Amino acid sequence: MGFLKNLYNRTVWSDNKTLVNAERMNNIERGITGLYNSALCASDFKGEKGVDIKTTDEGNMKVSLKTPVEVIKEELSEYNPDTVYFLVDDNWRIRKIIIHGVSNNYDME
Repeated sequence: MGFLKNLYNRTVWSDNKTLVNAERMNNIERGITGLYNSALCASDFKGEKGVDIKTTDEGNMKVSLKTPVEVIKEELSEYNPDTVYFLVDDNWRIRKIIIHGVSNNYDME
């Protein structure tokens, strides 16, 4: 998902110059965790539920959700795993996406 690129600060590594420390290693871990938590798995693409992704003749990606979608402005105490939720702010910008009851846990700014 495109929003993840704003959450990871890339380190430019140089032999014998760039220090390896906990901050930089934890940055790598955050990047890996963000990708893992936001990744769609095979079960998201099959059956009557999930996501259908097609490429248009123009080369664009067309994504169709085959599950109910809800736009919410506040966190819920629990989420229906069969619904995709878009948590939005007062300006209707998406702040979090919850799929199958779980989210990436990142604020999307």
